[in-house]
Amino acid sequence: MKKRFVFYLVATIVLLSAFVYLRSPADDSGAGSSQVEAKEPLKERGQPSTAGNSGPAFAEEASPDGSMVPNAGFKADRKPSRRLRYSVEFVGNEDFSDRVLESVLRLPLAPSDSQTLGAIIEEDVTAFYRRHGYLSFEIHQIQISLGNPVSIRCELREGEQSRYGTVEIVSDDPQLAGTLRRLAHKGAVINREEYRRFVAELTRERQNQGYLDFQVRSSISFGRTPNRPDLKIEVIPSQRYMVGEITFSSGVPRIEGIDRLSGFPYSRPALEPYLRRAGLPWDVVWLNKNSAEAVVDIRIRNPLPDDGET
Repeated sequence: MKKRFVFYLVATIVLLSAFVYLRSPADDSGAGSSQVEAKEPLKERGQPSTAGNSGPAFAEEASPDGSMVPNAGFKADRKPSRRLRYSVEFVGNEDFSDRVLESVLRLPLAPSDSQTLGAIIEEDVTAFYRRHGYLSFEIHQIQISLGNPVSIRCELREGEQSRYGTVEIVSDDPQLAGTLRRLAHKGAVINREEYRRFVAELTRERQNQGYLDFQVRSSISFGRTPNRPDLKIEVIPSQRYMVGEITFSSGVPRIEGIDRLSGFPYSRPALEPYLRRAGLPWDVVWLNKNSAEAVVDIRIRNPLPDDGET
């Protein structure tokens, strides 16, 4: 009985000793399973903190009064300047609201004088109404009071929207006639800007393909109804010119391979790569048409102004 008591006493002491050992903190060598979280060392005054910051850090320096100010390597952000505001009023507009008309204005962000602002307003508003077929549109008066906001009062007269009456298209090319008819047909709103742009692009395209005499003529006649004018479009046919002789002015080096264009239909897109390889602008090209034989001779002139050729 006595021996059993001693055995239990020794076992209890051993277990307590082991428990106390396991509860003791780890040594300074870092061995064991230490769970101590690494902390950022305390920064000194004037040193940047790098915790959680992957971008550049800007240090601060103490000013004489003890406050923190950016050092020489830090560029302080400037306050954005106040944006100029406008108060625009339109008088006489019925078909378009003030909000729509104001949205087409290219008003400057910086202060400007009354004359410049007036010219911008007149140009933008007039172009807007012309695009929508108001051929008789006019502006009576523009009043501008400078300040912030800038007060603008525009008095205008819209007039009536013009649409095409009858449209006659004379052309030997049915496909081209159909394209023109989609652009201008009876009842369509007259948009002179769009029509002129289309005709200019079409003429340039055809002439670059060798149809050097291609033209589109149009005329508008007003009948009994002023806002329903009649339109006549006449397409002037052109023969396709072939490339004849290719010559060079004195002092201009010959362009290798350009002679291959002779005998083929003239094409500006085919000629331009040769000029680019030679470092020459298109202005050096001079065309001499022979309408009777449908041949165009090409002369590459000296790009210098003292070439002496016209």
